[in-house]
Amino acid sequence: MEKYKVTFLPDGVVHEVLPGATIFSAAIDAGIYIDSPCGGNGYCGNCKVNIVTDKGMEEVLACQTEIKGDITVRLPEKGGHRILEDSVGTDFKIGSVINRDDRGTVYFDHPPLGTCEKGKTLCAMAFDIGTTTVVGYLLDAETGATLSTASMLNPQSQFGADVIARANYAIENGSGILARAIRKALSELIDEASAEAGIDKDQIFLVSVVGNTCMHHLFLEIPTQTLVLAPYHAASVKPELLKAKHYGLNVNESAVLMVLPNISGFVGADTVGAILSSGIDKEEEMTLLIDIGTNGEMVVGNRHRLCACSTAAGPAFEGAKISSGMRGTNGAIDHADFSSGDVKISVIGNTKAVGVCGSGLIDIIAELVVNGLIEESGRLVSPSDVKDEKLKRLASHIGEKDGQRVFWLTDEVCITQKDIREVQLAKAAISAGIELLMRKLGVGVSDIERVLLAGAFGNYMSPKSACAIGLIPKELESRIKPIGNAAGQGSKMAALSKAEFMRASEIGKNTEYLELAGMPEFNDVFMDKMEF
Repeated sequence: MEKYKVTFLPDGVVHEVLPGATIFSAAIDAGIYIDSPCGGNGYCGNCKVNIVTDKGMEEVLACQTEIKGDITVRLPEKGGHRILEDSVGTDFKIGSVINRDDRGTVYFDHPPLGTCEKGKTLCAMAFDIGTTTVVGYLLDAETGATLSTASMLNPQSQFGADVIARANYAIENGSGILARAIRKALSELIDEASAEAGIDKDQIFLVSVVGNTCMHHLFLEIPTQTLVLAPYHAASVKPELLKAKHYGLNVNESAVLMVLPNISGFVGADTVGAILSSGIDKEEEMTLLIDIGTNGEMVVGNRHRLCACSTAAGPAFEGAKISSGMRGTNGAIDHADFSSGDVKISVIGNTKAVGVCGSGLIDIIAELVVNGLIEESGRLVSPSDVKDEKLKRLASHIGEKDGQRVFWLTDEVCITQKDIREVQLAKAAISAGIELLMRKLGVGVSDIERVLLAGAFGNYMSPKSACAIGLIPKELESRIKPIGNAAGQGSKMAALSKAEFMRASEIGKNTEYLELAGMPEFNDVFMDKMEF
């Protein structure tokens, strides 16, 4: 059968496809990443590419464009994405998981793994596989020093923005394609981090991994059916010690792969890592730990008892399902302030605003709520409803687009009534989860002594705005502390200390899981939390 040749620029990758293939499917086959939060279903509009023609460039959606002959496709420029790498962790004692004797023989218990001669740095690599981003840390396994850090967008995003979309894709198309994508990504980050630090990859004898339960299953190529079918169990929750070479990782061929345990179907090893690094399992203080990414995970408790839950709230805060939504990259509005009566925004990269990312979305909604332009019900008011002279300048930004009321931030970027509803749904899910966790433990808002915000969204989000819209109880605003990439820090700690890896195993076993979907009162609490 005739095949067509597709050339992908700027790298010049050439791939042959059969008739009927789309540019999107051709890119996947060629191992090329094209951003598509909707998983190639044609409604997010993120997979725009340019077909090179005799007349210039023709912009098309990759997932909707069938290849009917030899073509050349120019992909968007990479880079500019804001990925959280830094973290704030508790002190711990380094007790090398891997070690070497005076002759340079490297051990992980017995038998020996190989040789890393004295004078060369014995290394480990720690990863946090997020739904949206992946971060890797190259570590000196003996001193604990971070030698270099590398990060990228998770290439599995092209199969869907959220874990349910990816789990379903794996069920329908096989998990191999998603496993290969993430394993290749980890090897690329290993290459990048090693080159930056001047380390030979043969010096890396240990790789540790955390991720939510779906990312865990897809990386290990474990079937995902149990995650999307009631009662939504994880197929595996136990910690794993495996051979890194069996997972295609570009490290020493004898290297150990350490995978931290999951807690449940929707609370994974990333939450274990966040608990580990924050130390809440060792403290007396009653703590609320929140990690809002593409999923939202919450933990309430202290050293006596921990309880966790998960809510499907993240896509809106990651920019998906929002009309002008986008990831935290150049051109995204990341913060807003209307206190002067004017619309003041900050844009990542100090460039022209082309959309809104999660932290900007929260600020905008909060400012509209505080200024009375969004009612408690979530309705965006009509300009004619505004009688206060101070607010009329702000109200002049309210208009109509495609039959619905919108608030214009610039001449091209706006927030729609539907966007406001999406935020209501997301914040109600998070807020309801917090409320029900507290009820489970028999504590009230006044009992929560500190609130720890983990992950990128929590790090960039304004606590004041989060409390203004009811995402977090207002009484807790002064107790909020961002702790950065806590999951990644937990992965580092497990890689550097056998005691911390064992502690992670205990956290996985002992943290209770609250299944919100199975609670009769969830819907009532959820509806109560919908109001601003």
